[in-house]
Amino acid sequence: MLYKYIPGCWAQETLTDARLKVSHPKEFNDPFECLPRTDVQPSDQKIDKKLNDPQTLAFWQAAYQKTNGVSGSPQKVMNLLNNNHEFYRTFIRNYKRSPEYCRDTLCSHVRVVCFSREKTDILMWAHYADKHRGVLIGFDEDQISPKEYLHEVQYKDQRNKFHIVDVVGSGDEWILPHLTIKSRHWRYEAEVRLLAPLVKTVESDGLNFWHFPPAAVKEIIFGAQCETPEKTSIQAILSSSYTHVAQSQMRLHDTDFALIEESI
Repeated sequence: MLYKYIPGCWAQETLTDARLKVSHPKEFNDPFECLPRTDVQPSDQKIDKKLNDPQTLAFWQAAYQKTNGVSGSPQKVMNLLNNNHEFYRTFIRNYKRSPEYCRDTLCSHVRVVCFSREKTDILMWAHYADKHRGVLIGFDEDQISPKEYLHEVQYKDQRNKFHIVDVVGSGDEWILPHLTIKSRHWRYEAEVRLLAPLVKTVESDGLNFWHFPPAAVKEIIFGAQCETPEKTSIQAILSSSYTHVAQSQMRLHDTDFALIEESI
């Protein structure tokens, strides 16, 4: 089960529209998001070698075919490469000077939804569910998205090392390890990320959303401080479109610093 901590007012919109807001990594509360370390500034010779190796040529051959619908001649592929060389050289040279700019550029086609496997964490309820006044939506991970879009976050002491030339001619694969690693300080979140291609999301009023089938929702857990009007409004939505969903509420433990889940 994947859990989404959310304020009550947003939960109403989420359930009514059957969609989750997706975010660019720069919007998150961790300043290290998608900022790997790079220790060596590659020389122009190394950049040129990477730009002209067979794997890169094959990548651009496929890119040309995808864009134009036909296989490109060697000359046309070389023209495509030449058009991209200066972009990559500039990007690589500027990375250490402005990694945030490069992150924003390279993540421009990816959006993220954050879930957790933990449903009783006091800090999570406080930070992401409106100080325990919100709710937790439990999703079936087999129904929320294709499996290839879901990735467990890894928690480490050091940022990933990134060889900047690896981005050239490698498609999107290089970015995944950098979108799924965080400091050990965040391990209490037990996070799972839905990495959605931007083209698979739906834009509305300047925001992007990931739509889900109502059957993907399996649980609704009200926070220990969830107020009655909010709870009543959400339950009205559940009785209309989510009759299959199990409902419960957290309460404060009588003696421990802990939350107890009780069925409704």
